[in-house]
Order: sequence, then C-alpha cells, then structure tokens
Amino acid sequence: MAVSKLRKPEDTTAARLFGFNKMAVNDFLQNLENIYRKHNFTVDRIFNYEESSISAVLSTPKIRADKSQKRV
Repeated sequence: MAVSKLRKPEDTTAARLFGFNKMAVNDFLQNLENIYRKHNFTVDRIFNYEESSISAVLSTPKIRADKSQKRV
C-alpha cells in the first residue's frame, strides 16, 4: 500500500508552458529582433529571464501524491 502526503508541485518554466520547438523559437527570435530594432535597447537594459528567478507559476497549491513519487 502506497503512503501519500501533501506535497508542493514543481514550478513549470515558460519553455514548457508554451511548447519549446523550432517554430516557436524562430517566432520568438524574430519578435525579439523586431522589439530590439523598434526600441533601440542598450545592453544594460537586457536581462536573462531564466536567471531572474521569475516563475511562470505564481501560486502552487499542495496536492496529494505518493511518497515514492520523485516529482509532482
């Protein structure tokens, strides 16, 4: 019999939410290039999203999961 307990699921990154594939990456890079050209950003105004500790999941409720599960 599996023992269960309340656990907090792991956050989902933006790449997983929006489907990381070649077409999506190309669309993203094209949009990024258009924005850079439109607004003339300087290098001190460009940040790496993945290193900014911003999560795509704002609030994660605890869920019931088996203790043997590594990820929920």
